[in-house]
Amino acid sequence: GDKGVMAFDAASGQLRWSVACGPDSYSSPQLSKILGEDTLLMLSNTGVLLLDPATGKVRLNYAWDFKGYRALQPTVIGEDTVLLPTPMSEGTRAIRLSKKDGKLAAGELWTTRHMKPDFTELTVHQGYLYGIDGSMFSCIDLKTGQRTWKDGRYGKGQALLIESSNVLLIAAEDGRVVLVKADPAAHVELASFQAIKGKTWTHPVVVGNKLLVRNAQEAAC
Repeated sequence: GDKGVMAFDAASGQLRWSVACGPDSYSSPQLSKILGEDTLLMLSNTGVLLLDPATGKVRLNYAWDFKGYRALQPTVIGEDTVLLPTPMSEGTRAIRLSKKDGKLAAGELWTTRHMKPDFTELTVHQGYLYGIDGSMFSCIDLKTGQRTWKDGRYGKGQALLIESSNVLLIAAEDGRVVLVKADPAAHVELASFQAIKGKTWTHPVVVGNKLLVRNAQEAAC
């Protein structure tokens, strides 16, 4: 049978609860704060489930069916807005959660086809969303879902935010490392260098003043 999301007792390993979710997902259960409550979010090809982490009770089953796979995490903004990233033709949807008579409800804020991230991470910063749309970097206004720019060919590269500098660090698919200004007005590259060779899909890691990048062939610091 379809066990879906499963919770185990950490001390004994006994199964506590299981809840069926969509038949296909590359996402992981994600613990987030939704309207003040710890909530487990699970994104699958049928939509997103919001569960009570203690009991597995379904707080909300938001349906957004997709014929392919979803290979990213839902992005929670504040405590009431969730971004559901979807590859190929569907793009990304923002939903707003509300509570009435103790029950959760969700309304669609917007859906944009200008952010189709496949499996590349989304970055939220100061009211804007940055990420790979197909194979090009893109910036979306979080209020409206409108695109402000699309530029820079980084393939299916992974990005992280260096918040103190307002800079996005991108490990491009071709092994380059690129620094891009986190600026909704324009795409501005600040620096670029070839870090490693070969197809690079792995997330970069910054520890102090050291950057770690790797792929199936090599790793570099």
